[in-house]
Amino acid sequence: MFSIKIDKLVEMTDTEQASISDTVNNVLTKISFENETIRSIGMVGNARLALKFANILAKKGRKVLFIDGDFSKEVFLGKFKLGKSLKGVTDYVSLPMDPKELLCLTSQQNLHLMFTGDVDTFAGVDTYKDKLSELLDTMKGSYDILIVQSDNEGKMAALCDRTLAFIEAKTYTKTLAELRVQALDRRGCYCLGVASYE
Repeated sequence: MFSIKIDKLVEMTDTEQASISDTVNNVLTKISFENETIRSIGMVGNARLALKFANILAKKGRKVLFIDGDFSKEVFLGKFKLGKSLKGVTDYVSLPMDPKELLCLTSQQNLHLMFTGDVDTFAGVDTYKDKLSELLDTMKGSYDILIVQSDNEGKMAALCDRTLAFIEAKTYTKTLAELRVQALDRRGCYCLGVASYE
């Protein structure tokens, strides 16, 4: 396992901190009323916002694993300048390995990361659906909650217990939010709702 500093990526203004904290509290309240145990939430939309969401959950005392499951691009490998040689989820589905080998500690206590790995040769979520589901189920045993960044279609989010979508505030309308939820539901996501962001 190695460690990285995430302070700059999760840095927030007071307004942003309050807004994301409210979203976290609303999600925690919503899932606490569900009859089943919710251990994974797929995030569709802004990746950095999803990481901030995970960070706030960790600050609230939850043991959180953030999985970058947006295989359409290598967002976090690039942001941390880690290079394509770093093993990640794409390696787990194609090679026999212990998923704990993929974990990355962060400067935030209670928050670990798992990167995508090399997405250039990844055949897609649909191809590795069973193996990806196995990964999520395995990691649920070690964490209070998994926050899984998904692509905009919600492919990885559909493998999670619930989904939360983010829409930029300047484009947000009630109709757009409803359409987004319907599209994710058709994909197989159980959408908790839509949060807007600045």
